[in-house]
Amino acid sequence: MELKALCIGLPKTGTTTLYKALCSAGLHAVRRHQPGKPAAGYIMHRNLLHGRPLLHGMETVEAVTQPDTCLHGMNVWPQMDADFLCRVRAEFPRCTFILQARDTELTLASIRAHGDLRERIVYAPGLYGAATTDNDIRAWIGRHYDSALEVIATLGGVTFDIASPEAPAALMQAMDIDIGWWGRANARA
Repeated sequence: MELKALCIGLPKTGTTTLYKALCSAGLHAVRRHQPGKPAAGYIMHRNLLHGRPLLHGMETVEAVTQPDTCLHGMNVWPQMDADFLCRVRAEFPRCTFILQARDTELTLASIRAHGDLRERIVYAPGLYGAATTDNDIRAWIGRHYDSALEVIATLGGVTFDIASPEAPAALMQAMDIDIGWWGRANARA
């Protein structure tokens, strides 16, 4: 199999919507959670560090819609690792990097409402435990979007506002696929 899509956006920005949309197009997509297995991004990042092919152990996966792992004691954010992203491009030249944007205030509200994510996310790259205010998180979101836009400009991909009516068309055009479903997958977000 070949990795056809990698989301480089943040959690709580439509990763479940992307997952459902890509599955509806017939792709074997995975999210952060895989029942009974470590998270896909964690496996891929570990494979990078050990010099193995990125999809070693996940050979049937065609799309990863949330590569980060944000748990107490384990924060892995491959979508923020330039070496990882360059390796993805080298191994999978046709992979579409997807940056789905979402309004910062809606993202922040969703982070706050998602269990203890607000406490866990402070250990992400760029925050390193120092995010004590919502303004710190807002600034981090902005910095991530800026750097992810540079990735798209350099390595290629697509970016869109997840709430835009044009989002599904942008994704279908960038990947040359037909999506059978688009909507709001996570009503709690």
